Amino acid sequence: VCSCLPNYIGAPPYCHPECTQSSECSLSLTCINLKCKNPCQSGTCGLNAICTVKNHHAVCFCDSGYTGDPFNGCHSIPCML
Repeated sequence: VCSCLPNYIGAPPYCHPECTQSSECSLSLTCINLKCKNPCQSGTCGLNAICTVKNHHAVCFCDSGYTGDPFNGCHSIPCML
């Protein structure tokens, strides 16, 4: 009995990867290791940062009340009295 290799979809002899480039995935996913995946799930953004996906790319930004480099980590903005 024939079957597709792991990480391949379809039915023999028409097995193929889910994707080979991000344009084959929806705009909210990117091609990672031949599969369409959410790029925000890979720990792309730093601590206290928000991750959204735009056109296959992870976009990181600091949450409200935080500042810094969202890829390395955001820290709270000190209160000004």
